[in-house]
Amino acid sequence: MPGSFIETKYDGIDVSRPVGKTNLPSKHMYFVGDRRALFLRFESSRPTRNSYSVFKFVDEDGNLFICFSDHIEFNKDPIEPGNCYILNATIKRHSHNAYENIEETHINRIKVLKCLGKKDK
Repeated sequence: MPGSFIETKYDGIDVSRPVGKTNLPSKHMYFVGDRRALFLRFESSRPTRNSYSVFKFVDEDGNLFICFSDHIEFNKDPIEPGNCYILNATIKRHSHNAYENIEETHINRIKVLKCLGKKDK
């Protein structure tokens, strides 16, 4: 069962956000197939052998979101690690990362709506 969330407005955009701080490791968020506006901080990206990259994001509660893409841009510029973004994304699947022993929510079809700059962790 995915984690709890609420719908809020952020600069006039309806955004899905986690409910309260749980201080638990990452959990699965939302339902597979949902298309949502999310408030996420971009953590890092790393290339793969297949000419695309793995992009890692976290939400306000520390839940991990993963995206496989060749690039993600905002206003024709690549997104920057540490910046927070409001983005539309589709929940693709939920998985367990056995290497890091953490739950992940995979997203795709990302469209960055707004860059909010760097925020405190």
